[in-house]
Amino acid sequence: MATAPRPFTVAHWDKYARHMVLENGNYLIPEPWQLEIVADWFNPRFTELGLIVPEGNAKTSLSALLALY
Repeated sequence: MATAPRPFTVAHWDKYARHMVLENGNYLIPEPWQLEIVADWFNPRFTELGLIVPEGNAKTSLSALLALY
């Protein structure tokens, strides 16, 4: 039997994020760049995280999901 990933890791967040249903009815599939942001978010070395991404790239969904997590 497989063990669940440890909380507050990228693997755990990725599994959690895949349960999010978007407005169009599809499930969120995090992109590699989003997982890199999450890795930085969970890194205790960083106290602030800046994000500059063009429109239409699910920034709001990513931020909301991080806040709910």
